[in-house]
Amino acid sequence: MIYSGRWTAALRAGEFLLRTLEEQGRAEAFHCRFRSDGSAITEFPDEQAYVSIVRFEEPKQAYWYFGFAARILALLHRATGRRDFLDGAFGYIDVFDRCHEDRWEHWANDKIAWASAALYQATGESVHRERVGRCFNPIVQAQRDDAVWHWRHFFRATTINLEG
Repeated sequence: MIYSGRWTAALRAGEFLLRTLEEQGRAEAFHCRFRSDGSAITEFPDEQAYVSIVRFEEPKQAYWYFGFAARILALLHRATGRRDFLDGAFGYIDVFDRCHEDRWEHWANDKIAWASAALYQATGESVHRERVGRCFNPIVQAQRDDAVWHWRHFFRATTINLEG
């Protein structure tokens, strides 16, 4: 939305992400799905839990949400200069850091690396560059010489073949 000229929608999305972080940033879990009024969906069938909630103490959660939100806020900061967007991006990284230790080996942390690259661009702080490497190391290690990724830690199936 930012680069397509939809400024109002982009700003509203960023402000929604800031409100969401403020409302649940210190909770024991983080709800990732919302109603049109902005309220979190807190009741859902068990099979929807993976995309609905991150329970910080449990492994194998959908950590990508925090990276996606942080990336959007970092880009909004770059586009607008608003410090609250940058602080919000840091806040989502802080929430990611509260998650289970497997967050560093989980395939869904690539969005954290993506956000951290934007934060490194915005701040020049090496901690963000180092987080990119820490997130991508397991992804690089999971790729075999035949270009197939082997996700032994997450999926029941042992490989994902991206060649078709």
